[in-house]
Amino acid sequence: MSDPSLWETIAEGQPDNWKVMNVRTVKRRHPVDGRTSDFTVCDAPSWVNIMPLTKRGTIILVEQYRHGTNSITLEIPGGVANRGEDLRLAAQRECAEETGFSSNAPAQLLGVIQPNPAFMSNVCNVYVWDDCELNGLQELDPMEDIVVREIEIKDFFAKIRNGEIQHSLVVSAAALLLLKRKFNDAFYREELVA
Repeated sequence: MSDPSLWETIAEGQPDNWKVMNVRTVKRRHPVDGRTSDFTVCDAPSWVNIMPLTKRGTIILVEQYRHGTNSITLEIPGGVANRGEDLRLAAQRECAEETGFSSNAPAQLLGVIQPNPAFMSNVCNVYVWDDCELNGLQELDPMEDIVVREIEIKDFFAKIRNGEIQHSLVVSAAALLLLKRKFNDAFYREELVA
């Protein structure tokens, strides 16, 4: 079995600005058998997600309406980084704006994920922020309607396990947290991942 091949770009359409991303068509050719087709590529800015953890063994979540699924979702704070903004600082800013929670300790990078490489070109940096506490008020964007939820970390993992939390970026962040932290830590005992 041979390795997959990088397709050659033979033409690109002008991007169409959809406010949250630019959408463009690219024509690509397979380098071995010559197949060609048009593909849609979405170019979005870098995203950031952050897992704010407290000394009490809780995680700070945000609950909000999502237009794509027409449903209320429970998520970790996050959003779009401004052009040129340090991504760690962007994650901390998003957390403070959405929840009012922050910490004196810097957030730590858990990893970088590709939200959907089938048609999206951007990445999402995922952070964990230890020792968070309520230090301010929410500073929501005009179209945001967010309720802050503080829950036990074990309940967070249970909500993922039972399907109550299905947001792929949140599930990915939880997996990164489990992979990066020691399993004997009080937050991550065996019952959390069993």
